[in-house]
Amino acid sequence: MKGVLNMNDMRKGMLLFILMFILLFLVSCSSSEDELAKDKNVLEDKIGECDKEVKIIKAYGDDIRIRYPLGQESEADEVAREWCDVNGKVSVKGVVSCQGCCYTSYMCKQ
Repeated sequence: MKGVLNMNDMRKGMLLFILMFILLFLVSCSSSEDELAKDKNVLEDKIGECDKEVKIIKAYGDDIRIRYPLGQESEADEVAREWCDVNGKVSVKGVVSCQGCCYTSYMCKQ
């Protein structure tokens, strides 16, 4: 009978569909080395070049935000402590975010 699919044809069709899906998935997930290098450069541009020194990014009143290379957290704590000491206050560490450079916010409290 024409127009009626038998089980073997259905299995072949399903297998073909699954193989095409897997192939499409693998091709869409693959990346070339050029793309990976480009992604790395984009990330470096967003992060910015991390100086080898601790730097005050923003300071206003009792709030201070410091940028520093990974591993120099104690130096950043010291800068914040000195900033707060001017007004006779104690520095309290807030949010810390490290992605290439570290950014930490501090509050001066009594």
